[in-house]
Amino acid sequence: MGVRSLQFPDVVLVTGAAGALGSALCDALVGHDVRVIATDRAQSSVPHPPERKGFSWISADLEKVEDRVRLVAEVRARASGSLGIVHNASFVGSSELEGWSGPLMSQSSETWNRALEVSLTAAFSITRDLSDLLSNMPGSAIVHVSSMYSSLAPDWSLYEGTDLGNPAAYGVAKAGLEQLTRWLAATLAPNVRVNAVAPGGLKRNQPKNFIDRYEAKVPLSRMATEDDVVEPVLFLLSSHSSYITGIVVPVDGGYGIS
Repeated sequence: MGVRSLQFPDVVLVTGAAGALGSALCDALVGHDVRVIATDRAQSSVPHPPERKGFSWISADLEKVEDRVRLVAEVRARASGSLGIVHNASFVGSSELEGWSGPLMSQSSETWNRALEVSLTAAFSITRDLSDLLSNMPGSAIVHVSSMYSSLAPDWSLYEGTDLGNPAAYGVAKAGLEQLTRWLAATLAPNVRVNAVAPGGLKRNQPKNFIDRYEAKVPLSRMATEDDVVEPVLFLLSSHSSYITGIVVPVDGGYGIS
């Protein structure tokens, strides 16, 4: 049997496109001649290839219902053929944001709700409102970017002596995103495949003592890079995973088995 040619959805919407991972995902898709619609709250400071055919940007704050409605309308106006969605958007507050990180008693309900709105509710509502476009064309696919903290508790010893944190809302939102993955996979089948990846920690200039402790727990002895996550996302979007739906692929270097 011959090797099948690699095919992607004709147009892919990438949310959370302003960060390092979102930028890498956009660039990789454009490199495969996929038309990309990228969105985030503000244009990325990471260089994108706007001069390359098929790349367009829509500024939208997915925490706001009105921005999500506008985003869906713009995708409808720009999309043709099969549709892909990579929901990479996530509420990532800094340690200084009130009610986000820190001790349990300091984590506010308001910030909790904001995190779930971006990471989970936006994924649900955008997919719901584009479900007819997704279902109308063969080859449509969705990939959710989750986290290993969807299923693992934090190891607080990793954070000692740093200003890093692990808010409850982050992991809970990602756990919800994985159940949404399974629910959508069953609901949108057979026309649309829905999967997720669950990355481990990406190396992002964290304090050396954190990196050293983290990497000591990882069987592959390093933190992840953007490319480590991009490749599984591309696989799950592509025709090479045409008989795969409803799964979550760990991309954590073996952290979850250690």
